[in-house]
Amino acid sequence: MSYASPLPAAFTTPGRLLWTTVGIVEAPVDEVARLVFEDFEEAPTGGHLHRDEERRIVIVQGGWWYRGVTSIESHPDGARVTYRVYNIARTNRWMVPLVLLQYRLNGSLAAIRGGEFEGGLARIGERLGARVRRTE
Repeated sequence: MSYASPLPAAFTTPGRLLWTTVGIVEAPVDEVARLVFEDFEEAPTGGHLHRDEERRIVIVQGGWWYRGVTSIESHPDGARVTYRVYNIARTNRWMVPLVLLQYRLNGSLAAIRGGEFEGGLARIGERLGARVRRTE
């Protein structure tokens, strides 16, 4: 597979991996990728979006610290969907753990870390009539 389009400079800031969530969709990888890309049609308010259908990767950046990377790869059972969250803050990096603590205390971290991901996988599975499971 060739990677003709390099990432825009705004998406290449190194970051520290905060967490990874992985799921399997028991359906052809191209069909799963198509539906993942349908979920990422527009950038979130105040954020940026990079879609690379050739690499099967979606990058969403928001605010001053967040980068979410969703990738879709072949798996023996169908498609492996991986969601990684990075801290890309250039300044005030020390504040990110405080932000995450606030999210944990108000309950939104659970939704961000797994609920939204699992819900997205479930919707894809329903649309394709495929089984899904979270592996990490």
